[in-house]
Amino acid sequence: MKSYSLYDMSTGKFTGVVIGGSDSIVHVNKGENGAIEGVFDPLSQRVDLSTVDLQQDPVQLGALPNGKSKEAKKPDVIDYQPPSPGDDYEWVSEDEKGNRVRRWVKKPDVVAKESAEAKARASIDVLERSQFRAVREAVLLQGTAEGTAATTRLAEIDAQIAEQRAIINQARVRK
Repeated sequence: MKSYSLYDMSTGKFTGVVIGGSDSIVHVNKGENGAIEGVFDPLSQRVDLSTVDLQQDPVQLGALPNGKSKEAKKPDVIDYQPPSPGDDYEWVSEDEKGNRVRRWVKKPDVVAKESAEAKARASIDVLERSQFRAVREAVLLQGTAEGTAATTRLAEIDAQIAEQRAIINQARVRK
């Protein structure tokens, strides 16, 4: 059984759809998609349209919908770098072990800022949940030592929340 990757005939970009089967079951919409034998990475490879014979069936390598074969030149597949999704990303060709990656990934400093912001938000959530009993005691026990202690706990919790909000604001300013 063979695998065929579909690609857009107007751009050469792979669609991400792979069809498996014999040559005779590969059928695509002529003029919209072509098919090339093999499995390719749609995020870092594309078909070089200058090597596609548009007079042939869009199914390359001789696979025709009627099951008959004809000699066809396989189009070239070339490396492709899609447009950047934003300023927070960098193109990585290989990982630290030398493996092919070829992806847009968030810059390490952006990941660190987002992680710090997420941790701060989680801390605020925990702190806000911890204040309910202190609020209840402060309201119900006004004028007593327990009420004063509860008010002090609320002030401490509020100061900790303010620290976490400062971390969030700092992360936002540097983006």
